Amino acid sequence: MTDFRQAFIQGQEAVDRAKIARKEILQTFARLFKDIADVTNGAIEMKFQTFPKGGAYGSAFLALTLATSKLIRDAEPIPSEEWIIARNTNGTDAKRVKLARWTQSDSGYPCNIRYSEVDDNIHNLASLETALANFLANAWVGEQIQRLSAPNSQGDTEPSEP
Repeated sequence: MTDFRQAFIQGQEAVDRAKIARKEILQTFARLFKDIADVTNGAIEMKFQTFPKGGAYGSAFLALTLATSKLIRDAEPIPSEEWIIARNTNGTDAKRVKLARWTQSDSGYPCNIRYSEVDDNIHNLASLETALANFLANAWVGEQIQRLSAPNSQGDTEPSEP
């Protein structure tokens, strides 16, 4: 016979492990984002940003729908995806570029980072740190940040779909 009590206890233990993993991931990204800001003297900001999946909706439509969905609890959510973006903080036009698509399971790990021609699966802190170091050292990522930093750069660009 199935022991539902034991299954429940295992579920509660899984919640605790997931909280620890998600906190570990957030702390690692906070460190990465701070290091980038420090090394660029604050000129480049990296952060997470959510976009409509596949770019099917315009930003004005998305903003209106999100505002409306807060008023209507039963609204169908718009499919979205998380991106790591870089933003040029100098000037008033705040140029930005999508650098990598980020997915993360409810339990924290596994995660996935996709950029350029890289599709990296992450299973623990060591593989997260390695994947993020490889991401920063990638020529395509470096080129996107250099173009963003250039005085006459074109912002609001999207990478080709990996």
